[in-house]
Amino acid sequence: MTTKKIVLVLALLSAIHLGLYIVVRQLDNPLTHAPNVEFTFLGGTKKNMADFNSGPTLVVFWATSCKTCVAEVPHLIELYREMHSQGLEIIGVAMPYDPPANVLTYAERMSIPYPISLDIDASVTHAFDQVDVTPTTFLVSAAGRIEMHHFGKLDMKKLRQQIAGLITQKIDN
Repeated sequence: MTTKKIVLVLALLSAIHLGLYIVVRQLDNPLTHAPNVEFTFLGGTKKNMADFNSGPTLVVFWATSCKTCVAEVPHLIELYREMHSQGLEIIGVAMPYDPPANVLTYAERMSIPYPISLDIDASVTHAFDQVDVTPTTFLVSAAGRIEMHHFGKLDMKKLRQQIAGLITQKIDN
């Protein structure tokens, strides 16, 4: 077997392993409601999850070293600008291993309008069922119920529809 074929087989096995890991994690996720964790945002402001109960909240766990995360940020910025006035909140949670200086530099360079939390002590990642894959995203209703738990790249069209449904639901109640 050639080196190229071996590399392809190993890449395929790695992809299958990651896929199985993600499926098992999604099936094994006991969270039904968002934990009332305290976020520490860039600049030092602190808020609890319960402070974000006026509409749907997207909690995105990401890292500056994650290519998929970085590619997704412009789409999240667009989503925030489009739907924040309708009640959407987005909280970006930088993974504990991501150096705060890198997070701050990236957030400033990209002019990220939604709050970015530094999870230096890993308390937020632990409370959200030991998040260890980036990006990992939770869509939380105004009532605190986890409506979506997603690993990897988001389908922005589908996400917009889910958020719009939660906004409509909030207005109807």
